[in-house]
Amino acid sequence: MGFGGVLSYLHPVSVFLAMGIIALMTNMTVMWRTAISWKMFRE
Repeated sequence: MGFGGVLSYLHPVSVFLAMGIIALMTNMTVMWRTAISWKMFRE
């Protein structure tokens, strides 16, 4: 059980919220790496 599993006992919507936060963090990491590689590629 992770972060969302603990919160699901408190509120069912917290599962979707936790999944959304994890997805957002993952997308931000991918976008950040893409931006860095794009800058290095252009120089």
